[in-house]
Amino acid sequence: MDLVLHVHFNDHPGHRYNKPGKYSGFTVYVPDSQYSNARVSTEIGQAMSTELQKVSPISNLPQENMSVVPDQDLIAVGAKGTRTGASILIEYGYIYEPQFANTEVKNLILPELAFQTHAGLQRYLSPTALLASSIIPALVSQNLSSGIKGSGQVLMLQKVLSDRGYYPPEGKTLTDCPINGNFGPCVETAVKSFQISNGIDPTGIVGPLTRAKVNSL
Repeated sequence: MDLVLHVHFNDHPGHRYNKPGKYSGFTVYVPDSQYSNARVSTEIGQAMSTELQKVSPISNLPQENMSVVPDQDLIAVGAKGTRTGASILIEYGYIYEPQFANTEVKNLILPELAFQTHAGLQRYLSPTALLASSIIPALVSQNLSSGIKGSGQVLMLQKVLSDRGYYPPEGKTLTDCPINGNFGPCVETAVKSFQISNGIDPTGIVGPLTRAKVNSL
């Protein structure tokens, strides 16, 4: 397959380097409909977006808050619009998001985003293929509780809870409760729900019993 894929990280005008930004999430850009490679690019882009949404929300920047964004300028279309192969640009997120700012967490989430991008391409090529859901290790080896930040162990916990339908908690989205390695109220609520479902005292703390159950899934 002839495919040009660009991967970027985003920021927004006026963002101060030492303060959290107000936007988050990924965006998939494809050539505008006037270009000959728009259709195939859009179809592949939609498949990639679907897989990426397993670990990241769609960008909440107003002009980017759709599954796939057509664009006239950002994407490789060839001289005078002559490129016919697919062209896609993915912005994996904003550089200040916690999962990209911490080395331990970043070393887990970046391969996962690449994996989900590739899974999207596989899904496009073979819609009925059985694909692995993740490459993030599902082994929680430490006790975890509210207040922990920048933890690969918390990221693993978030992904397991997400795969089992506990995370984000009911009524929340990945924009509200990202998979980012931080143990905040969202994770605590999800852990309590998991504990209730599995007959464990719902403390919201991941102790030996909860870890054993998580690791058995």
